[in-house]
Amino acid sequence: MLAAAEAEPGSVKYGITGVGNSSHLGPAQTALEAGVDMPHVVFDGGSSLMTALLGGHIPAAAGSPVDYRDQISAGAVRGLVTFAAERSVDPVLADIPTA
Repeated sequence: MLAAAEAEPGSVKYGITGVGNSSHLGPAQTALEAGVDMPHVVFDGGSSLMTALLGGHIPAAAGSPVDYRDQISAGAVRGLVTFAAERSVDPVLADIPTA
């Protein structure tokens, strides 16, 4: 994802449900440290964000892994990273790296 953002600055947008919350700050800090331009798109809630993600309107989204668990389990989305100190003990989320 970072390589795509580096190749085409501004082209990789990620959905969030609020500016300044944890779903915004993790990806924003990652983009800043990687030196890439990845704009965020603010949604009015998790359901509209998930609809946009599943519909292919945005390539990425950030939020609580629990909110994405069922879609990850079904293979509809892929978890790239969790912003946590330790990996989840949940079998569906256990292989997602932490940052």
